[in-house]
Amino acid sequence: MKSKKSKKRIVIIAIVMLIMLVIIFASIRFNAMRNLRSSSSMTPQEYVVDYGSIRKTITGSGNIQPSDTRLVAADTTGIIDQLFADIGQDIKKDDILAVYEIEKDENAERINAENATFNLQKAIKTLNDLKEIQNSLRIVAENSGIIRLNAVEGESLPNNAIIGEISEVGVIKLQSYFTKDQMEKISIGDEAEVFLQDYLLTLSGDVTGVDRAPVAMGSGSLGYLIQVEIRYDGALEAGTSAKLTVINQSGRFASPFVGESIRNQTLVLNAPYASTVKQLLVENGSIVSRGDLIAILESDELSYNIRQQEIVVDQRRLEVNELGDQNAMITSPIDGTILDIMVNEKSYVDRGTQLFRIADLDNMEVRISIDELDILNIEKNQNVTITSDVFEGVTFEGIVRNISLSGVSQGGVTTFEVVIAMNDRKNLMSGMNVDVEILVAEKESTLIIPISAVSKIAGKYIVMMKNENASYPVTIETGIITDRFVEVLSGLEKGDIIINEVVSDTLEGDRNFFPGGQRPGAGGNN
Repeated sequence: MKSKKSKKRIVIIAIVMLIMLVIIFASIRFNAMRNLRSSSSMTPQEYVVDYGSIRKTITGSGNIQPSDTRLVAADTTGIIDQLFADIGQDIKKDDILAVYEIEKDENAERINAENATFNLQKAIKTLNDLKEIQNSLRIVAENSGIIRLNAVEGESLPNNAIIGEISEVGVIKLQSYFTKDQMEKISIGDEAEVFLQDYLLTLSGDVTGVDRAPVAMGSGSLGYLIQVEIRYDGALEAGTSAKLTVINQSGRFASPFVGESIRNQTLVLNAPYASTVKQLLVENGSIVSRGDLIAILESDELSYNIRQQEIVVDQRRLEVNELGDQNAMITSPIDGTILDIMVNEKSYVDRGTQLFRIADLDNMEVRISIDELDILNIEKNQNVTITSDVFEGVTFEGIVRNISLSGVSQGGVTTFEVVIAMNDRKNLMSGMNVDVEILVAEKESTLIIPISAVSKIAGKYIVMMKNENASYPVTIETGIITDRFVEVLSGLEKGDIIINEVVSDTLEGDRNFFPGGQRPGAGGNN
């Protein structure tokens, strides 16, 4: 009996304590809301839940640098006999940069060493030529226009086979002969007026060519060819008759001869090697821009020849090394550009003397510091947008390549280094300052609400739902959270009405205060 009474007493005590906790929590929340309203102008507004887009980014700044910079030092003591590189020269890995003087005086040994060095250079050049051909198997448009394809995916092509043609569009080219007196007063860039007799149409263009070589026109007269271009979306058959008039400060000069339209420039795309069409990236008859990737070719034969030539290079290198000191040659450790040469020919160098500075300018990177509160949101291969004050309105693309696992603490703040690899630096130069924006998360057509309408209480996200009679709390499940909006995964539907507390004056001493509890999250953008 006593046991039952004891259990009953415990249950009653537990219920009383729970009620007290609820009262305390409600009091704290009430006081917080009252303090907020007393120290700032807080206006409750109705907000209709709807779909929208939300984008969370993390930003930083830094300067671009080559991803790989090497200092090439002397590995032995001696005299630099000959330099094979210049500042600004593009080089390949294992290219010979310099040769130490051969100390033996026998002419035969010197000649053998020179021949071996020459043969090595020749083998390296052949290998580099093969690799350049391999790189050119990615067929890229060298100008803009309409493409006509002559190949299909899977087709085997002989060397120099025509893959397609790109015809210039958006321009009409014409030519006509003028007299000598007229030609001498006409310059490139002058305004031109063209009358197309067959269409009774007059168009305006510019003079693009003046040929000062006379051409016999018959009846003892001479003509001088003037070329004109008109920016026009339509097409004109080559040979169409036209009357050309040039207009400039000296007057109007009408050609006494009948001119004609000429064929636009056509660029032929050839296969650089016997290969197979692996992939076509454009549709036949589509418009392409300069730099667009047209097709990808592959060649097993070329890959085999490259491997064979790599073996030849290794053999030639062994031959050079066998004729003298193995360290007689100085070679490049990477593909790159010579930035600096610290020695001259016939210079005496000690072991460890710095000789060359080489950088890979084709692969640039940006290193930025990210706060410990944001670093867990960053992952490898995330898309990055890069901007520079030097090129206003121009954006550069990149990806997250590396994230440091070791932070650096300074002034009570810990940051982690993040390395951004640039896809194409365009005209950016090494050392220029840039701003980086890492896209952490993004969603379109998802339910979003203002962050000011959300409270975080006891680890849960709460909003105040409103109906006809009163408002009441609703727990929601959140997704992406930025400093302006919250994505709602569950708990609300489109068209629901919630209370949004809009604060017009920021609270002094607490810019992160949030109605009803803790601020639910932060992040850049919408």
